Formats: sequence, C-alpha cells, structure tokens
Amino acid sequence: MPGEKMMDLKTGKTGEELDFGGIMRALHDVFQTETSFSDQSRQVLKEIICEPDIDKLPKYFSWKKISSGNLLWKEGEHENPLGLILKGEIRLLKETGFQEKGVVIGVFRPVTIVGEISFIDGYPQPFSAKATLDTELFLISHENLKKLMEDYPRLGAKMVQGLLVLFSKRLRTALDRVAACF
Repeated sequence: MPGEKMMDLKTGKTGEELDFGGIMRALHDVFQTETSFSDQSRQVLKEIICEPDIDKLPKYFSWKKISSGNLLWKEGEHENPLGLILKGEIRLLKETGFQEKGVVIGVFRPVTIVGEISFIDGYPQPFSAKATLDTELFLISHENLKKLMEDYPRLGAKMVQGLLVLFSKRLRTALDRVAACF
C-alpha cells in the first residue's frame, strides 16, 4: 500500500491512502483465503466489487494496521468509523463495574464489519475494540460515506444496502442467542 496519508473528513486524522489496485488485491486475497464467508456476505461484496464506479472508492477509505493487543477504539470514544476486517481478529469488550474486568461481546474475523452501531447512530462507542491478532482493516467515516453517496449514488446505495444486510444478519444472530437462553 502506498505510504501517502489521507485525512479523514471528520476527525482530521490520517491513515494510509488506498489505491484501487490495493483494494482489489486485498479483497481478492480475502476471497481466496477466507472460508468463513456466508453466501450472503460473498454476494454483497461481489455486487459492490462489480459496480462500474468501484475504482472511485479509494479516496473515501483509509487502511489501518493494528498490532495484536492494541485498541482500534475505546468504549465511550466519539470516533465512529466503520471497519471491514481484512486480516486478523477484533474483540468487542464491554466494561463492567469491576476494575479491569470486561465482558467479550463478540469476536470478529475477516470479512466482517465492526463499528456499525456508532457509525449509524453517531453516539459514543458502546464497546472497546481490541485486536487479538495483528489486524488490517478498511475504514470509512460517516462523512466520507455521505460524500461517496453524493458523488456516486449507485455505489453508495450498494454499500448502504450491504451494510443493512450484514447488520440485520448480526441482529438476527443476537436475537437467536437471547432466545436460546430461555
């Protein structure tokens, strides 16, 4: 990936700039190596990748590497990027009333989104996100997604549709787990 920096429109922070070839190589590698994809996830990503304006995506995303043991964000932070895990593993942790004790809410591996709750509602992060393996992600800010939707409505709509499908799948899984407890 190139070493140039890209500024996030909301936070003013920079991440490594992506190029189209870098995105396509990363997605191709994930498709070849990851077997944990659901058919639905594969279809959503395939539809996005086949969009005619796919080559316009790099200027809206940043790429981030997180070493194992480091946080992507801490519970309560106002930063709200949406991340797509390409390599590694992220654990979502909820703080409890006990010092240094937290509850693992979920463990996410490629190709999974993280950060969708705060990304959608704009409130502070409800969980901490910690890399438990060296991890690489694509990140997009809420403002960059809005800009993408203004500039390329069809591509933006496909991305939002994909986000909604994946979010509904996660919600269904959570509800099934709750129901199984009774």
